[in-house]
Amino acid sequence: MGEIARVLRPGGLFVLVESLQRGDRPGLDGLFDLFPVAFHEPDFADDAKPDLAGLAATHGLAAEETTTAYLSKVMTVRKPPESMPVLYSRMI
Repeated sequence: MGEIARVLRPGGLFVLVESLQRGDRPGLDGLFDLFPVAFHEPDFADDAKPDLAGLAATHGLAAEETTTAYLSKVMTVRKPPESMPVLYSRMI
């Protein structure tokens, strides 16, 4: 997320598609225990834990929308426009 924040221009939008996280759809949380074994993905259980909106915020990005689509999460984050650097100044 830090690299996304670094390269995204002020006011820029980033769309992230990731697997569901625990708690996104509580009725499916049981799959998080089954998936690593059934599909030989031992790291999946840890990958499904992070708070992505919180992670974005720690890097100065604002989570705008989050929705789920079957077993995926779609989240949009934006870099605030006020973080725009001054590129030049006018001399009078």
